[in-house]
Amino acid sequence: MFTKRRLIGSAAIVAISALTSAGMLTPAFAKDAAPSTSVGSMAHCQSDPLMMAYYRTWRDTTVPESANSNLPDKNVISMDQIPKGVDVAMVFDAGATKDTDYWETLGKHYVPKLHKQGTRVVYTLWIDQFAKADVALNDEAYAAYAQWIMDTYVTPYGIDGIDVDVESYPQGDGLTRSIGIFNALGKLIGPKSGTDKLFIFDTNQTGSTPLFSAVSHNFSYVLLQAYGRNITGMQNTWSTFADKINSCQFLIGFSFPEEQDRTNWNDAAGPFSEEAFSTSRARDYALWQPTGGQKGGAFVYAIDRDGKAWNENTISPTNFAWTKAVIKAQDDAAGIKTPGQGNNPHNNNGNGNGNGNGHDNGQGHGNNK
Repeated sequence: MFTKRRLIGSAAIVAISALTSAGMLTPAFAKDAAPSTSVGSMAHCQSDPLMMAYYRTWRDTTVPESANSNLPDKNVISMDQIPKGVDVAMVFDAGATKDTDYWETLGKHYVPKLHKQGTRVVYTLWIDQFAKADVALNDEAYAAYAQWIMDTYVTPYGIDGIDVDVESYPQGDGLTRSIGIFNALGKLIGPKSGTDKLFIFDTNQTGSTPLFSAVSHNFSYVLLQAYGRNITGMQNTWSTFADKINSCQFLIGFSFPEEQDRTNWNDAAGPFSEEAFSTSRARDYALWQPTGGQKGGAFVYAIDRDGKAWNENTISPTNFAWTKAVIKAQDDAAGIKTPGQGNNPHNNNGNGNGNGNGHDNGQGHGNNK
């Protein structure tokens, strides 16, 4: 079903590395270096650069415009419009969608359609849901809660795993509980589970926190919310993760400007143009690689806002031109032909001029970075 990307087995990477060292092979997926094989898990790593995207549920056409918003514009984008080439789409929910048609549509229509085009779907939870859960501090309680997560967020919709947004720092019992739940959930999804279900840790923190140090072995991928950051500091940040995960598990992300957001990340703002993209942080992130390894790829937050300028508070369609340009830039750098895209990504699969949807009164992603 997922034909574009190919899983990398550890033995295959060792063989490729040996041939490369002997000067017999230059891997197409790594112009500078293959992923290191000494740390982390490569069970869910893939040979092509990945693109992931956070989709804000409250801006879906199945949800009233009043959900999590005080703006008058109708919602105009549906989740099944996420373009081919996005490998993983996150169901990012900030409330006010409980009694809408979104959830039935997610399981019956969006997930099957996205799967058909090669896009996997995961559900985003918050670290506070672990740290503050009504769960006793013992392995049996952790296991029961982990199974409840699967039964509540994964199985009903036929989705492919869980993403946990970590922007706070659990302490005391909250830290103990979080570690216990992460480890229990890691037996059901992620590289240690023996399944193809994804377990993703996304954060604006370093890799040196007590929480990540204790649970890093559980994850398929680690996503760094690098919104607004200078690319020159990325290597130093990566170095805090490098002793715990493989470089192929590490993705860095940018954000489109949300409506009514007071923070201007200036990662990829305004209508797409080749000139704007060539000097953008989004392009820098697509092309950056850690020293001595190859990152897993890139991701974007608020994909429905592709093409909007900061402080532009209208809701309108998008042709996902910036997103497609990042996919193409990554693939070009890896020597891979991007399926379905020519030289001008903004000419493909368009619905409008590149716009989207809202954060407004909701819980945004990485806004306290």
